[in-house]
Amino acid sequence: MSGTIFRLVVEGDAERSETLTRELSNEILQLRGIALGQPEKVPTASTNRGDLSLVTIVVAAVSSGGALSALIGTISSYLARDRRTEVELQRADGSKMRISSQAFTPQQIFEMLHELFKVEKK
Repeated sequence: MSGTIFRLVVEGDAERSETLTRELSNEILQLRGIALGQPEKVPTASTNRGDLSLVTIVVAAVSSGGALSALIGTISSYLARDRRTEVELQRADGSKMRISSQAFTPQQIFEMLHELFKVEKK
């Protein structure tokens, strides 16, 4: 896998999680300067918690600061929709994190996402 993978998670609602991740993926596809990729391994329908979900987004590269801000703003807007929503991220080095809109302010979320994605910039 090249890049950062992520998905939106609504605790206790897998169907809503997949729907939101698909919607977010479609919005990101419309952003300029964001290169999306695919996970190297395709997960099965019986994935366990912690594995890649059936619906994931892979950000392979971000071309500019403006594209990065647009990406972060888009992700943040999804987190703001429902306080139960979290973004689950896995970097190319395998490290994982989960960001909850309940635990952080919008500015803190923006800063964490900026830090995460800035190293993916190419």
